[in-house]
Amino acid sequence: MRRAVPLAAAFSLLAACTTDPAAQRPATGSVPPACEGPQRVEADGRGCIAVRRYGQATSDILIVMLHGDVSSGGPASYHFPFTSRIADRVPEAAVVALVRPGYPDGAGNTSSGTNYNRTDQYTAANMDIMAGAIRALKRETGATRVIAVGHSGGAATIANILARDPGLIDAAALLACNCNIGAWRDGFGRQPWTRSLDPYRLADSVPTTTHVVGYTGGNDTNAFPSQKRSYIEKLSARGVRAEMHIVPGAGHNSIDAMWQAGLSDWVAQAAARRPTS
Repeated sequence: MRRAVPLAAAFSLLAACTTDPAAQRPATGSVPPACEGPQRVEADGRGCIAVRRYGQATSDILIVMLHGDVSSGGPASYHFPFTSRIADRVPEAAVVALVRPGYPDGAGNTSSGTNYNRTDQYTAANMDIMAGAIRALKRETGATRVIAVGHSGGAATIANILARDPGLIDAAALLACNCNIGAWRDGFGRQPWTRSLDPYRLADSVPTTTHVVGYTGGNDTNAFPSQKRSYIEKLSARGVRAEMHIVPGAGHNSIDAMWQAGLSDWVAQAAARRPTS
């Protein structure tokens, strides 16, 4: 049985689980001792990332979920119940929630790296840490396909990884993504970010075999639909299968509304889809 996870305000959590987390512990000696355990993964020599594993211990499908910047403070744990829902919707998959660099998980674990006080943090080093963690999870689970779901800053992280590590992620759902950081900062009259990689500027490196879908709330006052649309249109112009959906009434943090609007179906369809030969 899956251990109970505290509910975020917008989520309800199903209790059933197909795997005992203890059975998912990496083999002793295969990773540094500090990275061993069901709530950590070694990020290909770049440190340890806090995780929550759900679903199958091994599968040809790996689904990963990344949280946003959590600018208000506190642990990065709100996406755990959401990830649990994905595991319930796609029970044949290995499903993992990752905690981004420098963030605590609320259970005593903090991921390696720094989040620069939760601002201007989409650095090359942080992208490499997250890509290393996904790559390690892919090896651990034996997956041949990776589906990534990210919210806000987690979506921007995934978008950057699509370009920097071509082929690592096969399909991606980007929720409330500031995928055009230059336009986003300009739109609010804010100083440019100098450390962060901009998904829009890297879009030309995303493989055309990747499937990308963007979900943006119609009432999102942080990541405006126009900023997401410019990124999706740039991908589409290159032949990437890219789609955008605006969710009426949803704000920047309305992940549950996005789920109800069809994200669960998209994840299930992406998991069921097989590459064409």
